Amino acid sequence: MKNKKRDITILSLGDKLDYDEYKKFNQEEPLFIKRGFDYATASYKNFLKGKIPKIQTEKLIIFLFFPFYHWNKNIEIRHYRGIYGNRNFYKKFIRFWVKISGIINEKFCDKKILIINHPLLSGRYRDKHLIKLKLSRAGIPNPRLYHTNRSRDIYNLLDRGNPLFLKARYGSMGKGITYLSSLNWQTNFNFKDNKIISRRSDHGWIFRNITGNNAFLRRLIIRQ
Repeated sequence: MKNKKRDITILSLGDKLDYDEYKKFNQEEPLFIKRGFDYATASYKNFLKGKIPKIQTEKLIIFLFFPFYHWNKNIEIRHYRGIYGNRNFYKKFIRFWVKISGIINEKFCDKKILIINHPLLSGRYRDKHLIKLKLSRAGIPNPRLYHTNRSRDIYNLLDRGNPLFLKARYGSMGKGITYLSSLNWQTNFNFKDNKIISRRSDHGWIFRNITGNNAFLRRLIIRQ
C-alpha cells in the first residue's frame, strides 16, 4: 500500500475544543492511511484565514465538525444578553457556514468532492420549524407544533389538558427547554428580576419550578 498512488483525500475541519469528535477523528489518521486514503486537517480559524491544506488527489471527502471556537467567540459569547437559541444565533451561524461553503467551492473547484454534513445544511438543521416541515412532507411522524407569540393561546391549550414543551427554535443539546402543564411549569432558563438569563455552558442547565409565572412565559414566547 505504501507505493500505491492514493486517489482520495479525507479532509477534516474542526476545532481542538471539540475533543469528543474532531480530536478523536484525527486520531484515526493511521487507519485512514492504512486503508489507502491521504489525510489532511485544518481548524476553521486557519481555514477562514486562507490557510488551506494542499490536496494532491482528484477526489476529496470533507468532514465538517462543530465550530466550537467560532461559536464561543462570535455567537454564544460570554455575557450574552439575549435568550439562548433565538433568531440572532441562527443568522450568525448561517453566515459562518456560507463562508465555509464559499471557500470550499473556490479552493477545491477542480476536485470531485463529497461533503459529510454539508455547510449549507449544518446551520439550517438548527431550525426546528424547518425540520418539522421537511419531516412532515416526507411522511415521517413528528410531534404536533404550535406556533404563537401570544400567552393567551398557551393558556387555552393548557386549559384543554394539553401539556407543552417550549423549546428554543434554534437551540440544541437540551438547552432552553420549558415544560408546561396545567399544574406544573418547569424551565432550565434562569429568570431573575423579570429577565430571562441564558447560562453560557453546555452543562448545568437545571430545571426550576416556575408554575404560574406569567411574566416569564410572556417574555419567553415574545422574544424567541
